[in-house]
Amino acid sequence: MKKLFLFSILSIFAIGGIHAQGNFEASANVGLIVGDASDFFSFKAGISVAYLFEVSDEFQVGPEIGYDNYFAKDFSAGGITFKTDDVGVVPILAKLKYSLSDKFNARGGVGYAVFTGDGDGGEFTWKLGGSYEFTDDWEVGLGYNSINGDGGEYAAGINAFLTATF
Repeated sequence: MKKLFLFSILSIFAIGGIHAQGNFEASANVGLIVGDASDFFSFKAGISVAYLFEVSDEFQVGPEIGYDNYFAKDFSAGGITFKTDDVGVVPILAKLKYSLSDKFNARGGVGYAVFTGDGDGGEFTWKLGGSYEFTDDWEVGLGYNSINGDGGEYAAGINAFLTATF
């Protein structure tokens, strides 16, 4: 897992050095957990970085990597209360961004979510959302993310995010 994480970070910087006409983005997000995962986690918070290449005036694509922490909550079953641990996730995505107008964007991504700590392995992940650019360098948005595997959804969240573009 450490090799995969190191490879992902090196790939982002290598790709970024190849093409100088892109945009570097850094984001912070908070989210509410929905679905079955809401029985075990109360909310999530995370950060991410991306480097987007301009395909056209409206369309950008590029790699994104981040870290999300899913904050655990205690749950009861059969009169017994169980304590759970927080779960860390490193999402590695191919990110897409499409300008709908001068201020509004649609965004999405697909990739692989690597579990950190005691959680081994990873699963398919995707996200979809929209954002509003309130300046040339800052935007806010809402989105939905999901981590799927073995025929089911491990975790899903509705997120609010703030993104800075450099």
